[in-house]
Amino acid sequence: MSGAGNAELTRLLRIDPTYLIVFLLLFAGFFTLINLMSAMLGFQESALQRFFTVLNATSFATLVVVAILYTVQQNENTAKILLISCGVFVVSFYSYVYIKAFSRGLTIVPYPLLIELRSVKGSAYVVDLPQIIVIALLARYVYKKLRKPAAESRSLEEGVG
Repeated sequence: MSGAGNAELTRLLRIDPTYLIVFLLLFAGFFTLINLMSAMLGFQESALQRFFTVLNATSFATLVVVAILYTVQQNENTAKILLISCGVFVVSFYSYVYIKAFSRGLTIVPYPLLIELRSVKGSAYVVDLPQIIVIALLARYVYKKLRKPAAESRSLEEGVG
């Protein structure tokens, strides 16, 4: 990895520990709550399938709460926690889809913004939320990089006119 890549990774990983603790407590709390609810409702899944179902629901709930937190308090730490939450959701979503497809003998066919799950009897389509999240994050990144600061744009307008 280049020196610039190491510097970028180091900058990304500098997060206030308070935000990380809040994220981990939120994630653990949602995991416990959703696990207890699924146990009380009596879902009939294998232990591995139940774990990935609970993990996926937990990561989605945490992502929603962190996204709300980011809209309320926009700072560098909440942006980094949002990126971490998105990463956890992407990994858990694809793990969940793979475990479900593998356990039922389905074939996974990826499309832009969709996943097709095929079997001999038919097929089903699933919205590919991680692709949508990655596209939104890339669009946000490009927007922030291309956006000119207000003082710079004003000076350009005054110089042209």
